[in-house]
Amino acid sequence: MKIKLLLYLSLFSAGLTTAMCQISGTINTYTKVTAVDYLCNFITVNSTVGFAAGDKVLLIQMQGATIDQTNTVAYGDVTAIGDAGNFEFAIIDHFAGNDVYFSKTLLRTYTPSGSVQMISVLQYAAVSVDGELTARAWDGNTGGVLVFESSDIVTLNANINVSEQGFRGGDKSATGGNCSSSANNRYTYAYPTVEAGQKGEGIAAYVSAKESGRAKQANGGGGANSHNTGGGGGANFGAGGRGGDKKNTGCPISQSPFGYGAVGLGTTYYSTAINKIFCGGGGGGGQQNNGFSYNAGNGGGIIIIKAVALNSNGFTIKSNGGSVASYYSSSNPGGADNGDGNSGGGAGGTVLLDVTNYSTSASVEAMGGRGGDTGYLDFDFGPGGGGGGGVVWSSTPSGGLLNVNVSAGTAGISGTGRPPITSAPYGSGTSWGATNGAAGTLLSSLSIPQSTSSSSCALPVELLSFKAIAQGKYTVQLQWSTATELNNHFFTLYRSTDGVHFSPISTIDGQGDSHQKTSYTYTDGVHAYTLLYYKLRQTDIDGHTTDLGVRKVYPSSEEQLVFTAYPNPFNDELYLTLDKQTKEAIKNLTLINVYGESTPVTWEEKENALRLYTASVRPGLYSLILYSSAHQQVIKVIKE
Repeated sequence: MKIKLLLYLSLFSAGLTTAMCQISGTINTYTKVTAVDYLCNFITVNSTVGFAAGDKVLLIQMQGATIDQTNTVAYGDVTAIGDAGNFEFAIIDHFAGNDVYFSKTLLRTYTPSGSVQMISVLQYAAVSVDGELTARAWDGNTGGVLVFESSDIVTLNANINVSEQGFRGGDKSATGGNCSSSANNRYTYAYPTVEAGQKGEGIAAYVSAKESGRAKQANGGGGANSHNTGGGGGANFGAGGRGGDKKNTGCPISQSPFGYGAVGLGTTYYSTAINKIFCGGGGGGGQQNNGFSYNAGNGGGIIIIKAVALNSNGFTIKSNGGSVASYYSSSNPGGADNGDGNSGGGAGGTVLLDVTNYSTSASVEAMGGRGGDTGYLDFDFGPGGGGGGGVVWSSTPSGGLLNVNVSAGTAGISGTGRPPITSAPYGSGTSWGATNGAAGTLLSSLSIPQSTSSSSCALPVELLSFKAIAQGKYTVQLQWSTATELNNHFFTLYRSTDGVHFSPISTIDGQGDSHQKTSYTYTDGVHAYTLLYYKLRQTDIDGHTTDLGVRKVYPSSEEQLVFTAYPNPFNDELYLTLDKQTKEAIKNLTLINVYGESTPVTWEEKENALRLYTASVRPGLYSLILYSSAHQQVIKVIKE
């Protein structure tokens, strides 16, 4: 008799070197960092969900630069970069609530008020990008960064794209405003206002009540002032272009000031010595009074790829700044916005390629976005400035195998004097003072910081061992020992059946302060024969807690369903020897896969065995689970 079963394959190790992992969409997990403790080498985060001990993570500070805040043309210039742009890899050692302890001391300093985040670094062997790979867009707290590693080759079967995922473009002004007031020449306004578009977001956080107006915001473009002028472009390595004037005799330029282009970070802040990275800055919002302007372009995000080899396969790695829409319709054939200023383009982002070999020429883009067009048949209004170019940073000289485009975004144009059009190309016209952004750059000698120095902070408990040992069907003994204890109030043991939801089962007093080996034992009675997880948590006298580890165990059964599995390792066939009573007790066979993968496998019942046909099973380590009506047993098997 032959029976076909669906066996769920379980990947328990990274040993499947013949398999290529397929990824797409958003793969990273992000959490906001709220505190940093350098003495004991830990950070505090909003959430630890999605992170585990042993995980590699990226720490990065997105903002935190300080700027000139005078009501002058200098507003928005960087006066101190601070910790903005600092980044490094780190390895999680353990957790204590929302405190994340690292195995090595941190290399860089971070200021949590400057938008610091911790991001998971996914690690693969050979990996293929089979659908567009991207990041979660920057939201002011987290996101804007895509990062992963491969110990083998990365093959692109789709684009990697974090365009417009970086710093956000400024909003267009509220509808209204005029050019009759000398106050129009101010550099800042509170947001929102009819008097000016919002400044673009950048490495310096918005200053309260100064979010709008013509001055730049570091690498965020300046918002356009009333009446109908253009916003400035955002910046990264290259500066953003200025916005356009309103060229109309009823509204002098002096009373309708354009938005300034953002500050280019250039070689001042991009170098191997400084080793900082930044998102592209957002463009500045345009000023409108008829409701036809558009919000400014977002900056490009950050991509970090660490791999042995890269095969671009004709696809592109992109981190471009956003271009600004332009209004064309049959009812408005002569211009882009029917009589309003438009907004600035976003800057190109940053792409880090720590890649040893390129099997094909790789196209990489970090281009600035185009400023928005404007214009009406009888008037000329201010177009948006172009966004600056970004950064592509390689660990090795490209040798001609990197095709890099870090060009700047062009300024928008105004439509007076051009023929009526209904769509792009944009035709003739003038930018009325709006300018292109400045180009970005290609850098080499990339080095991603990661510490190798061990932390010297003494933990409250130095754990020597923690074991969960099955003793019969309904008993598990928990054993642990410590070498030293400092201010240790008590231990708490937790049990779980899924490894996620834990319930406390007992507390055991600690030694307070002890400098000698101490052993502990607890016997847990269980009522279900299934896989169990146990967690050990330590609590200080001051209430601070530290998780010391999780162990899993199957309580041993007096009824062994299967006596042997052979050959092990196996190839095309696997035999399970069992007696008649065991055969009749088996209800199902399952191989669990954390990824949800499955493969069909046929098996045949012999006199004292089950014969599994496993030719289609990929090499690797598997856990075969056999179920009866009352019990289950796990057998580890290896396919060669």
